[in-house]
Amino acid sequence: MNSQSPLQTELIFIRHGEPVLRNTFLGRTDSPLTDKGWQQLFSAFESLTDFDRLITSPLRRCHAFAAQIAEEKSRPLTVDTAFREYDFGEWDGLSFAELHDRDPELMSNYFSDPATITPPQGESLIGFSARVQQAIESLLRQHMGKRLVVLCHAGVIRTAVAWCLNLPYEKAIHIHRLGIDYGSQTKIIVHHTEGNSYPQLVGMNICG
Repeated sequence: MNSQSPLQTELIFIRHGEPVLRNTFLGRTDSPLTDKGWQQLFSAFESLTDFDRLITSPLRRCHAFAAQIAEEKSRPLTVDTAFREYDFGEWDGLSFAELHDRDPELMSNYFSDPATITPPQGESLIGFSARVQQAIESLLRQHMGKRLVVLCHAGVIRTAVAWCLNLPYEKAIHIHRLGIDYGSQTKIIVHHTEGNSYPQLVGMNICG
């Protein structure tokens, strides 16, 4: 009988800090962080001293800090476009209030049923979910058994939690029902045994 412990991969997702542009549909729009946003991320990384690799979205609200902290901690950095935020198309960068004034019925429908309402020229929820899932599974193949930190966005983290808990993406239960704060950590441990992988959510939206 083999008494060796199953191999584990630890995924630590960190949402970027407070951006300059807030209360908007902030997807591909490349807003930098505020000073408070930088401090939120420094606080999030205080306890992270032994991770193997840092993966970041290319958007500067993630990448600018990631480049600095990877250098300070002497950790390898991967910039992965698959971990960028959901693309809100023509809504991207516009405020909730502005869009509500334009078409309150559409906004109401979107928030109540994001799975079937796609912003004009935007990304479908199913397409976005598939992108994030594929990115996570690629990380697991490439870096099995490692401790990985992914600096990314709320939509990405919600999708990672849905993937872990096997929630149906097409019902969008996770999109507006999971709170992910700026600078928070969400931790998933993936157990690898007998040729299979079993993800387990061990912490979500951990701040401070």
